[in-house]
Amino acid sequence: MSEQPRLPVPEADEIDLRAWLQGLIRGWKLIVGITVLALVAAGAYTLLQPRLYEATAVLAAMLPAAVPQGQTPPDPQVVARTALEVALTDSVVSDVYDLTRPQLRNFRDRDELRRAMEGAAGRDPRTVRLVVRSPDAAEAAAVANAWARLVVVRVNDVYLGRRPTPASALSQANRSPGEAANPVLLQAQRDAAEADVKNLQAAVYGLEGLERDIQAFRDRVARGDGGTVPLEDQLTALFLQLRAFGVSAPERIEFGSDQLGSLTKDRQALLARLDDLSRAVAARKADVQGRLGPRRAEVEELGRRMQAAEFGSGVGTFVAVGAPAVAPDRPTYPRPALNLGVGAALGLILGLALVTAREALLGPAKESAPGPVVEQPVAGRTIP
Repeated sequence: MSEQPRLPVPEADEIDLRAWLQGLIRGWKLIVGITVLALVAAGAYTLLQPRLYEATAVLAAMLPAAVPQGQTPPDPQVVARTALEVALTDSVVSDVYDLTRPQLRNFRDRDELRRAMEGAAGRDPRTVRLVVRSPDAAEAAAVANAWARLVVVRVNDVYLGRRPTPASALSQANRSPGEAANPVLLQAQRDAAEADVKNLQAAVYGLEGLERDIQAFRDRVARGDGGTVPLEDQLTALFLQLRAFGVSAPERIEFGSDQLGSLTKDRQALLARLDDLSRAVAARKADVQGRLGPRRAEVEELGRRMQAAEFGSGVGTFVAVGAPAVAPDRPTYPRPALNLGVGAALGLILGLALVTAREALLGPAKESAPGPVVEQPVAGRTIP
């Protein structure tokens, strides 16, 4: 008789795929049941989760329309990074809370609002995305837009060197119908006023230096001997007079010219002239300082009006609101499809694992159980 080929017997550490599949088929009810339970749990979790709406406002950095002569405009990408840093500061978050506090219904304090706010760079490196999540779609959009407009103002404060205006003043700034609300025009007016302030300040510094020079020269003349003043001191007094009245020193001096004033050799007369000159310089400095104060106030007022215009329009010199936030129609969280998919996958994996474990535990028990008695006839009798 020919021997029949024997099938290879799997080793103890190998998995019999056929037996495993047969075990899965036998346990299909358990697998389906666990998967259905996982789907039900995922659905219940989705229903119990609070609805969150997500509103996004986009800021765009840009080159200024007008650049002061001798200055280089900042790179828009650098402006965008600055805007992102400014947007995430504690002061800005606190100002946003103060601005939107009358409209807030789901945020009890600044910390809760901060956890709902998220800033990130956009795909375009010149843009910034400001995201707000709230159970109320309109509330999320209102907070995102207020946040974006405030960042526009604060970024321009950084680059223009303006004093920040309190957020409450920005929200309460009501412009009259005839008031110019164009930020570019207001910026031009402010630049002109600020240049005038710098010129007046420089004039004050110059007059203060002239006062010190006159006093030092007078002290030196008063310490001199005799009643006659040397020529060099007479010329020094003349040059001080020229400086006091804003006349530059000439390259050639004509001693007989009446325009330069007369020279005096008498020491007492020169001291009296220096005293008169010192009083004239002090009076001129007081006049310049009197004009400097109102001009500074005008710069501050123009800056305030400019900030109010930027906050109202969302358009500044270096950054603007590129896309305002809109109240979303559908909640962003929870995500039913994602939750159900994850639940079904986890249920299926758990069911497969349980069936596999059950088959592994029941397999040795089946092998050790006694099999049925097979009777074999041998020489006319049956041997069990």
